[in-house]
Amino acid sequence: MPDFDLLIQLSEYFGVGVGELLDGERAPEKESAGENDTLIKVADYSANENINFSNRLRVISLLGLAALSGYAVIGYMGLSGAYGYAADFLLGLVFGAFICGVLYTSKHMSKIRAFKMRLIGRLKRK
Repeated sequence: MPDFDLLIQLSEYFGVGVGELLDGERAPEKESAGENDTLIKVADYSANENINFSNRLRVISLLGLAALSGYAVIGYMGLSGAYGYAADFLLGLVFGAFICGVLYTSKHMSKIRAFKMRLIGRLKRK
């Protein structure tokens, strides 16, 4: 899927409609202003989704980094005997953050989200 912000800017620069840009040929008639407004709303929504995605990934990464730092401190100070369970928990958080990062950057996350929304919909109906 192309970046809608870029398509709108390119269409304005070349003086053509977005539909013409996507089709690769000039249309016999001009696009209506309503279509451009709709595309601008889609571009804004897409940009907001990208910002939300980046924020979630940043939080997961920071959580993993903090857990890794805690695990390293426990190991470096030789406290694994007294804080062994805490070290194991922190290592699990690091692994979980890594797996979440891989899932978020793959195509599988949209499938997982769709499954979750179907499951939530079924639970709400009951």
